[in-house]
Amino acid sequence: SGLYLDGQAQVSWYDSDLGSHTAHRTLADGNDAFGYALSLEAGQRFAIDPRWTITPQAQLTWSQVDFDGFTDPFDAAVSHDKSDSFKGRLGLSADYGHAWRDDQGQLTRANVYAIANLHQKFQEGSKIEVSGVSFASENDRTWGGIGGGGTYSWADGKYALHGEVSVDTSLENFADSYKLTGNLGMKVKW
Repeated sequence: SGLYLDGQAQVSWYDSDLGSHTAHRTLADGNDAFGYALSLEAGQRFAIDPRWTITPQAQLTWSQVDFDGFTDPFDAAVSHDKSDSFKGRLGLSADYGHAWRDDQGQLTRANVYAIANLHQKFQEGSKIEVSGVSFASENDRTWGGIGGGGTYSWADGKYALHGEVSVDTSLENFADSYKLTGNLGMKVKW
């Protein structure tokens, strides 16, 4: 049917050493933090022909990071007041896939795709408190982006190369705030 639902959970532990170049000293040694994230994505793949598909998709992501408060060398108490995030994404991808058997009869696949996304942040940014004074960090709430990538696998899927590039920009301050992302990897099945 082409309908899919994908859920993911991630847990992270952090151990940070915080320092100040201006003050030429360490502010906190071994500051611990714990983070977690939950994501749910749904989509519906529609075949245009045997090699082309389009997939509208929607995703919700919630995450939170809690770090230990500390007192810096100047006796300023630093604590994390708010750090959770709730975001939504609507996207549309166009995918091309081709598979064939090589001279040894092993399956080889090539897939490429392009994607357009609309991201919406539903909560305020994070806040920290320093000596009783709150400081907030907030990015623009609505972003748009485009990207593309692909995967090439061979030897019946034992080896695969994959890559992706994307650019996102705030729709509230178009091109003033932007993010470029890329990744390249290889997967080997044992």
